[in-house]
Amino acid sequence: MCRAGFRQSSQCSRCAADLGPLMRLSLQAYRLRDRCRSHLESDHPQEALRLAQEAESLCSTPSGQALGRLARLLIHRKF
Repeated sequence: MCRAGFRQSSQCSRCAADLGPLMRLSLQAYRLRDRCRSHLESDHPQEALRLAQEAESLCSTPSGQALGRLARLLIHRKF
C-alpha cells in the first residue's frame, strides 16, 4: 500500500495494512507460473499460455511475461 519493503509479514511494517490478500494473489500467480512451466516441458504450449496469462492477470512479473512469450513462440513455431 505505502510501498514499504516486503518483510514477509501479513501486515505492513510501515502503515499496518493487511497484506494477506496480496500475498495470496502472489502465491496463486506463482503456482500458475509453475504449472505453466510444466506444460511447456510437456509440449502443451496452448495450455501454458493460458496459465501464463492467468498468472499475469493476478500478479505481473518479468518471468511471467517471459513464460507467455515463450509459449507464444512455441505455438507459432515452424518445423
